[in-house]
Amino acid sequence: MLICAHIGFGLGAVYTVMAALSMSGNPLFTGFTGFTPTLTTDAVVAVCSLLPDVVDKLLWIFRVTKGSRTYGHTLIFVGGMSALGSLLGPQTAGLVGLAVLSHLVADRTCGHVPFLWPLQPFRLKSMTHTPATHRAIRACEVLGVLFVMVSTGLPARLGPILCTTSLVGCLALSLTLHRYYPFKAFSAAYVKKALMGEVDWRVSDSASEQSFNQRRRRLDSPPPSAR
Repeated sequence: MLICAHIGFGLGAVYTVMAALSMSGNPLFTGFTGFTPTLTTDAVVAVCSLLPDVVDKLLWIFRVTKGSRTYGHTLIFVGGMSALGSLLGPQTAGLVGLAVLSHLVADRTCGHVPFLWPLQPFRLKSMTHTPATHRAIRACEVLGVLFVMVSTGLPARLGPILCTTSLVGCLALSLTLHRYYPFKAFSAAYVKKALMGEVDWRVSDSASEQSFNQRRRRLDSPPPSAR
């Protein structure tokens, strides 16, 4: 989950599109006329730009699905969230739908996204992590922080100190999660071991991924009696 990169890309993309729609003069977009970013719209876009990963990674962690880009990474999910947002008006529907869609578009640059599910299948592994991809992830996160600070107006609305502190916290969380790859295999027992200091956090990314894949295959394979 690229927290800062998705928030930065979401804010930039959503506000650009919303501004274009509000100035288009097209009768179809009269509900967007006069749109002005506020702290509330910032929060809506930030949360919704992360929503696909929140939904799908929770489903994956609890073994409801076998991939981390499934139901939350589909156009059906975009439409459903936009429909919920429409209960609060057309501008909210546009914000929510565009924010969720921005996540899918950003993810498509680095792997498979099942936009057209059920016509398009899920993939068990949507992308392969290597040392190069981890470096790219770190670079994207830093660029996301810089973009939010310089180009979105969020520091002025939230306050520069609080904005900087929040973004640095998100950056630290994101980089920590990507450094310790086993977070994708979290379970209640695993979390307990981690809190008790029984997990070797110094394990390498490649070893972490190999261990994770072995564990998933073991958990997903049917018991001997069912074969």
